[in-house]
Amino acid sequence: MCPPLLFGTGPVVAGLVGPALPAAGLIGFGGTPFAAGSILGGAKGIFSALSFGVQAIGAYSQGQFAQAQAEQQAQIAQFNAKVAENDAIMARQSEQLDNDRTDDLRKRIASSAQTSFTKSNVVINVDTPLAIQERIATDAAEDQFNRTFVADQQVVAARVRAAGDRASAANFRVTGQGAAVSSRLKATGAAFKYGESLLA
Repeated sequence: MCPPLLFGTGPVVAGLVGPALPAAGLIGFGGTPFAAGSILGGAKGIFSALSFGVQAIGAYSQGQFAQAQAEQQAQIAQFNAKVAENDAIMARQSEQLDNDRTDDLRKRIASSAQTSFTKSNVVINVDTPLAIQERIATDAAEDQFNRTFVADQQVVAARVRAAGDRASAANFRVTGQGAAVSSRLKATGAAFKYGESLLA
């Protein structure tokens, strides 16, 4: 026997309250499956309900997928921002290392020159020996200045890149949230349209 909730019930013996009338089920009327007069409106209503269900599930799934995809892109952008920040740190550390090497090389060259002057009985800190010592110090300072300048540019570029990546991550997350909200609104719209069709 078909469940009355689905197909409704046929006429029964009249009672004290009046004549017996067939009852409507969700997808049938008077015990007959898919008959007009059911709560969902027969076969046409059933297909409308199925269509609504598919639309609602599809809209919701699409929003969830878009939000998950946007979150993944946001995480990639956040990772890129971290890489850029590390690049800035590495540029500064590399500059410091290069400048330390330059300073060490300057000291060794100056010491070697001074030793050579002393062995040759040349008076130090006057005329040519003084010019050589000054040139060694000047060249080292120029090398360090140039290396610091390059490092400064690398640090600024890396920090700008990191800021851009963080902004992209935030934008991806907002876009994903918007997609999720939009999908829920579409599903709600489909529900209202289906409800309207039931009232027609």
